[in-house]
Amino acid sequence: MPIAAPRGGHGHPLAAPFVSYCLVRIRTDDGLEGWGEISDGWGCEYGKVAGAIVTEALSRFVVGNDPHEVEEIVARMWAWLRRRQGTTWLVAQAISGAEIALWDVAARAEEKPVSALVGANPRETIPIYATGLALSQGDAAVHRDFFAPLIARGLDGVKVRLGPNWRVELETLEHVRTLLGPQVTIGVDGNESFSAKTALRVAERLAALDVAFFEEPIPTSDTDALAHLVRTSKVPIAYGEHVHTARGFRQLADAGLASIWQPDVTVCGGFIEARATAALAAERAIRISPHSATTPLGVAANLHAASLVPTLWRMEWSASGVAELGPYFRGADFLQAPLTAGQVRVPAGPGLGIVPDIEALLAAFPYRPPWPIEAAPALYRGTA
Repeated sequence: MPIAAPRGGHGHPLAAPFVSYCLVRIRTDDGLEGWGEISDGWGCEYGKVAGAIVTEALSRFVVGNDPHEVEEIVARMWAWLRRRQGTTWLVAQAISGAEIALWDVAARAEEKPVSALVGANPRETIPIYATGLALSQGDAAVHRDFFAPLIARGLDGVKVRLGPNWRVELETLEHVRTLLGPQVTIGVDGNESFSAKTALRVAERLAALDVAFFEEPIPTSDTDALAHLVRTSKVPIAYGEHVHTARGFRQLADAGLASIWQPDVTVCGGFIEARATAALAAERAIRISPHSATTPLGVAANLHAASLVPTLWRMEWSASGVAELGPYFRGADFLQAPLTAGQVRVPAGPGLGIVPDIEALLAAFPYRPPWPIEAAPALYRGTA
């Protein structure tokens, strides 16, 4: 899907011309279909690699088996791949997509929503915040105008992205805060751009602006510095879109590396791992704010997963992807419905409650391989 510059603003700071997505389809021998999505946190940049994992490494556990035996099928995947391809990063993400598709087809067979199969007493509505632009992409008016249609529908939470030119961008953020007013909650994503010392300085500025959370300010590889940041920052520190399995979140908790968790069902391993992560968060009294940077299919999956979270705060809403891709999905009416008290209704089902028009999608957005990268980007380096 092409990435256009915002009206009156600039292109993406990585000069990314498009973002890719990867869907998984499972078809039973009686013609019933289930759909899942694989994500790496910002689309699925290596779609054909993910697809190869599904068709070569995962299909052997699925084909010929009962689609109702989701938990047993997925347990075999984890057990077998642990000593072979591994069980993190793109393998975990591919398992996520396959597992979501399995739940979708099993729930459709029973004519129930996925959340009713995965857990008990799911919520009917989910509070959300909308992901916006990088602060470097325009002045405060550009960001206000980007969020205006959603705020008019009832949205009361947003997120913007802060990069290496943070001194100037924080001035923009201050003006954004003024334009949106105190009634709108604002979060900030650091995209692992900062050194630990800079992150502390930035966090002080964010606290003064009443920012709700500071997401991924530094790389998680510097665990000692990150733990110190979590302890000392007045703004809650959020991580989780690159964490796989409940075990990964347990390690996050044990080391004190986040005060808000951001699991994504299309990344963490699927509904079973998301369910276990939610239970762990409830045990540790940790807020969960699910990440979602997917097509509307992945958004629906994350809504179902979020509906089962006891410590739910707000779920991310990928504003651009939802707006661009919504027309290519059947059952996507919930994407444009009024947001009562900033909440969106979980699709009622059956299954995920949404189906891609795959022919129309492929015609409108034919797959392209990743674009050339000619230099190490300043964004994501952890050196600002």
